Amino acid sequence: FTVDRAMDQVIKGCQAQHGSNCWFYGPLVEAYRCIHRQNGTGGLQGVRIHSCEVWDKTTGLLVAGELGYACGGIYTSLSGYREPGSKSAGTVQCICTAILLKQMGFKVWDLGMPMEYKTKLGSCEIPRADFLQHLYSARDMKEVVLSCGSEACCGELIKWFLSQKKEQEKQEEKE
Repeated sequence: FTVDRAMDQVIKGCQAQHGSNCWFYGPLVEAYRCIHRQNGTGGLQGVRIHSCEVWDKTTGLLVAGELGYACGGIYTSLSGYREPGSKSAGTVQCICTAILLKQMGFKVWDLGMPMEYKTKLGSCEIPRADFLQHLYSARDMKEVVLSCGSEACCGELIKWFLSQKKEQEKQEEKE
């Protein structure tokens, strides 16, 4: 699992998977690239564009990815894809993105419009007023930055999450 290592490949993967319905067209992609180049200096007015990638350990090939943006403690997914024949790679990418966002201190992950696969992964629709309350409380968190060093093992991210969940359950039992 990596962040920001293969943005152009992720965009091409999204374009290939979504075909003529893909809204990543030239001028918009160039705007994303422009913002992405500014990530290291705080982004464009605090907005950073990110790609999250899953690589096949055996072949070293990119098998799934997504493009999204961060603003303070909010991360918003724009679009994602998985390579044909890479069963569950998109699910692994979503899970690892969620875990990394939690590790980095993000408070909101906006997955966009409701879709069945998102619900199966645990997302839920919330009323607009609640969404705005979350948005207002997290958008100015300047210290939150999405990164994972050079790479992270998907299995290790999942083990970390499960250990955190187990620890939380123990704390709740004590209370």
